[in-house]
Amino acid sequence: KLQLKHPDLYTSKAAPIDDDSDMNKGKKAYASRLITQFNNADVQEIFLTEYDRKVRNGGNYSSFLQLVTVAGQFMSLHIVLGFTDVTKCHEPGSLYKAVCDREAIDLFLNYYDARGQCTTVMTKALHLRKIAEYAKTFFRSRCAHVCRS
Repeated sequence: KLQLKHPDLYTSKAAPIDDDSDMNKGKKAYASRLITQFNNADVQEIFLTEYDRKVRNGGNYSSFLQLVTVAGQFMSLHIVLGFTDVTKCHEPGSLYKAVCDREAIDLFLNYYDARGQCTTVMTKALHLRKIAEYAKTFFRSRCAHVCRS
């Protein structure tokens, strides 16, 4: 769906995060891959573990929506860098594998550090950290040698 709305999502000048202008408040600085708990197994696991009960009880889950946005932005970058195949980015473990890539994490956070406020960088880092914690559990349960404490 996102590809139809933004056909140049992975080929535009902004795709490899070359834009160094200041960000505007309330406007997304980097296009996000359309990820939800319905189309991404990793996000679904996070939702079911941490947010499902809250949503069913009528609670606020805006932090989950922010996490999904960060996950989508990060996956977009990971795809542009050629580290993740766009056709496989919704498979179980794909997001978790992406957040294990220190080079991509540094590039992503440095981009926001250069363009935005320190609170933006902190929020993005905290969401990526939460995903990384789930990744640790995911990989630990599948192959202990991949993820060590």
